[in-house]
Amino acid sequence: MSVVRHELLSRTAWRADVAFRYELRDGRGNYIGTFVTEMEHWQIGDVFTTGDGCALRITAFVAPERSQDRPVYAGGWNVQPVEAQT
Repeated sequence: MSVVRHELLSRTAWRADVAFRYELRDGRGNYIGTFVTEMEHWQIGDVFTTGDGCALRITAFVAPERSQDRPVYAGGWNVQPVEAQT
């Protein structure tokens, strides 16, 4: 049992190492959150879904703010909500 648990912990630790954090900002440049993903390469126009189910589109790449209160980011994105089609 302890061997299986060790393997699960090792996989979890490995997955944490490949997570990419992106700082999210609205069109005015206000911080709105952080998006964490295993995918590193994104393009303007890409759509993703946040943990609370909100669909957002990347509208621009921006330099993330540096702060001791926030994690290190792979990059920053300006985003806008994707409106549901009727």
